Amino acid sequence: MKSVEKTTERLSHTMIFRLAKLLGLKRATLNGQIGLASAIQGNIRIALQFAREIYQDLPDEKTAVTLYEICHALCRCLSTDVEKQSVTLPATLHDDVQTMAQLALCHCPSSMLCDCLELCNNVSRARDVLRNCESGSYSTTLRQKLSDDNTVSAEDPHKEWSSDRFFTEEGLVMDSSAFSPLVYKHCVFSIPSGYTNTQHYVMQLTRSTDELIQLLSENGHVLIALSYLIETLSCNIQYKATHCLANDAPATCPDLDKSTAVGILKKITVRVGHQYKKALAMGRIGVDVSLLMNEPKLLALSKAYTLNAEWGLKLSKIKIQVKNIFKVDSNTKRDLLSQLVSSKDVTLGIIQDFCRDYNVCLDDALLLYLEKLLVPSSPASHSSEEISVAESSKNLSDKQMEKVSRVVDALIEHDMFCYKLADILKKGLKLIQELKIYKRVAPPSQYEFKYFSLTEEQLSVDTLYMLTVKNMVSDHLKMQNIHCDVNATTAVIDKSKCRWTLDKHFEENFFPTIKSLLMRMPSSEFAACTSNWLMMQLPLGAEKVVALEACTDLAKRWATSCSESQAEESEKAKLMYGRYQSLHKRLLIEQILLQNNLEEKDLLDLSNKPSKLVFKLYEHCSIQERFKPRVMLYSLPDIHKAADKIGEISGLSLGHIRMELLDKWLPPIHQEDADITLNMTGLNLDVTLREDDEHTEEDEINLKRVIYLLQHDALQTSLLFLFNYINENDSSKVTNLCRIRAIRCLFSLADYATIRNVFCKSVDFIDLLKKLMYLVRLEKLHLPQTLESFNSSVAPLSEELTKECLDSYKLIHKCPLTHELDLHDLANSYSKVGLPSCALGCLLLVVQKDVRSKDIKELLQRDGNIKLILTQLRQWSKQHKLLPMMQQVEHTVFDFIDESELYDIIENHGFVERFTIYMISRNNINGLMAFLLKQHRISEASYLLTVYQRTQSNANDSDHHSNDSRSDMEKIKLYLESHQLSHLIVHLPQDTNGNEDGPGQS
Repeated sequence: MKSVEKTTERLSHTMIFRLAKLLGLKRATLNGQIGLASAIQGNIRIALQFAREIYQDLPDEKTAVTLYEICHALCRCLSTDVEKQSVTLPATLHDDVQTMAQLALCHCPSSMLCDCLELCNNVSRARDVLRNCESGSYSTTLRQKLSDDNTVSAEDPHKEWSSDRFFTEEGLVMDSSAFSPLVYKHCVFSIPSGYTNTQHYVMQLTRSTDELIQLLSENGHVLIALSYLIETLSCNIQYKATHCLANDAPATCPDLDKSTAVGILKKITVRVGHQYKKALAMGRIGVDVSLLMNEPKLLALSKAYTLNAEWGLKLSKIKIQVKNIFKVDSNTKRDLLSQLVSSKDVTLGIIQDFCRDYNVCLDDALLLYLEKLLVPSSPASHSSEEISVAESSKNLSDKQMEKVSRVVDALIEHDMFCYKLADILKKGLKLIQELKIYKRVAPPSQYEFKYFSLTEEQLSVDTLYMLTVKNMVSDHLKMQNIHCDVNATTAVIDKSKCRWTLDKHFEENFFPTIKSLLMRMPSSEFAACTSNWLMMQLPLGAEKVVALEACTDLAKRWATSCSESQAEESEKAKLMYGRYQSLHKRLLIEQILLQNNLEEKDLLDLSNKPSKLVFKLYEHCSIQERFKPRVMLYSLPDIHKAADKIGEISGLSLGHIRMELLDKWLPPIHQEDADITLNMTGLNLDVTLREDDEHTEEDEINLKRVIYLLQHDALQTSLLFLFNYINENDSSKVTNLCRIRAIRCLFSLADYATIRNVFCKSVDFIDLLKKLMYLVRLEKLHLPQTLESFNSSVAPLSEELTKECLDSYKLIHKCPLTHELDLHDLANSYSKVGLPSCALGCLLLVVQKDVRSKDIKELLQRDGNIKLILTQLRQWSKQHKLLPMMQQVEHTVFDFIDESELYDIIENHGFVERFTIYMISRNNINGLMAFLLKQHRISEASYLLTVYQRTQSNANDSDHHSNDSRSDMEKIKLYLESHQLSHLIVHLPQDTNGNEDGPGQS
């Protein structure tokens, strides 16, 4: 048992998929089963992964049902306290569950529409509750995120153009660990599965809602609580209304006298008419009432009424319309048999049930059904019809076998070219007769033992079947025809209209049975030829792909069974095996393309050239669509998935192919024509090419392809590849413009913080990007430089140049028409030569306030400018270089530091004293006080307050302050309370008695 458990633990998803492929199980079905089982067992990440794979494929009703079941199971799993089980939940869990419910609603069958709609509404309501909860380990709230979003895009057109006041609740931020189980428990109980006791269902639903409404009300979310109350009331009313007819009618009828009860039932049935669903419910109620009243006649009528209602529903489902089946007599119902067997959706079971329920001769019905199957209305594939013929023939009685011969004759009269099929049918009928009367009278001979394994009393039915097949097709299976037959399968047809998904019956029964029979044939050559003939009878699609796989295996078996003396036969077998193998791979690749919505003709034409096909796939237009805003990614084909499958089939090295594509698309098309500009706001990077460049659009498309290629691998792997590419010095193909494009890809794959974490903050890519841009411009001027030489050549301005720049700065301030100057351009020039102090002085002369504030903010946000400006001002002050507006420049920098709370800059570079004096003079030390208290630097905060109070006090109050006997902690606490900073008192130290204590008391 221990070894079995270890073996089971080693099973991976890959092994399961391979096993499913060998067993003929559909991948989509297996994905659904694994996803549902994972959701039931609590493996939320695996369940979401497989659910995502399911709805990224072509959605249909089966997919919707599976998604509904997985979503319902996830709700049941989340209704338990998952967070206490040390399970790390995905950040987008609730969004994924809502998306799953919405997709199930979009594609669900009509019978599940109400359940899917109810689930979708409840999951959406649960997400509204969790939106007001804290988001776990990130220590942020969604309310904060929403406010940040509003800050980024302040110009909301709805708010700008509407004057209505919106109602927003000021509720508390709730605990997700407390509310998540409650909201999902409500989702589970709102959609009952398996509840037959109304009272138990109502109790569970009401109990889950009661606690949830109470907690929501306590936290101030009254509007959400009201929505849950309304939803619960409506669920109870709906459930009661749905079940009252079936549950209450049989209980109330016995209280009435028999004639009154029967009269009520008759009135209701007349009112129902031919609404068969309602009629079926009324019939069942009539049966129950008849049993309670002990009325045999009423019971017989109710059963007949119920039977008619059931058949009314069945006939309407297979598109046979009967105006009112309750008014049709028995003879007319027998006449319905011809319509029934002519329906394309009818099955043998439906015909047998109809004959049994209405006492129709089963043999006559099967004979009509056989005639319909043998004389088809269209020349479609006969594979499924032949199976129906075989099943129908088995149910015919011996007396009816003679009538079948007449049907075959009628078939020949219907189509003069059906002699071959008619001959096969007659032989098959004769074979059935022989099988029914066959009885072994002697033991098997040596000849029989040579070829077949037989039972003691009867000859194997499979043996007789194979002998019959051999007699029927041996004349048509000559080796000279195989080459023609194989090429015929690639005829030019509309492959997108073919069926590329296997029917369940064929997948599980038909193909495995046929293959096992062919494998048991003693002659490998004949088995291979027979498989070829069978393959040719199948239509192009999934059935032919599976048949070709069997043909390939049988041809390989034939080739390996040939001895050295059979040189000619071995050559034929190898030729046949090679052709089958090539054709099977080609059709398999076409199946992958068509299943992934990649049915373009240029792609299908490359199915026999997998390497070129993979190259072509990564040029697909859907890759560009992925980078557009508000695009539903699940509706686009998954190029990586298709390429991986094609590579697995063809044995390609996809890593090598993807590397070739990266080397092709990372460099620009024409490097000598490139002209680029760089815009940076904070850490937002925007690198654009010149607008009039004719190759810009194609270069941008190639860059998107590169980003999509890199998304295939793990993020860290892709980032390291780009890092190595940027630092590549041995290859002449990697130019500076290539490195710039690689940095763009780097910032497209991850944000700045993630990049710095991966490379341990050792590389400043923004600074590197600036230098590379200068190198590209130098190359365009035919002044090529390496990065090392550029770094060594970049030096500060000489003293003479600095003096000239400062003199020009003085002249600008002396100019009487400064408003006519391009101050923004002058500021950029001073920034480029390393004089941001002068740049800030120019910007202070800008007249427009909003433009001035924006430009100053952008200048001070650039890395290192604050430190450089303050350093230059201190240096020039020591050198007694008096420049215009030096004090205003310094004060502007100090104001920006206080607004942005960048106090660590002044602290680390020795500007604390001047900054403190300025803030005291402005009567604004709140920010600096909060910074010191949060850093637990109580003595410095006390000193700051002392200096501030001395500066602000007048002469009359000076004695009061000098004689103030209060401790430092009391002074700080009094200041905080008087300046609305009481929330900072928690940062003050406390003694053992709970009183604030500080250096002043020691």
